[in-house]
Amino acid sequence: NDPIRLQTLLPIAINYHRTELNKSPENLDHRLYLARALVIDGNVEEAITLLEDGQKLKPDIKIQNAMAEALIYQGDK
Repeated sequence: NDPIRLQTLLPIAINYHRTELNKSPENLDHRLYLARALVIDGNVEEAITLLEDGQKLKPDIKIQNAMAEALIYQGDK
């Protein structure tokens, strides 16, 4: 709810989860958190690609749900 705080913390979260995901590409939590942060940051296409890649690596219903949420978010904009 605090836009200034969000602008400060979002890049930190994106960098952290991207780094961790690079170390462990099959880590579902980092993939989902990174995708969510990217969507919030307005990078929906990147988030969807990230989720699609994850689905190819290790299919999971959570990834499908996250993709649906990203598409809904994109449609609301």
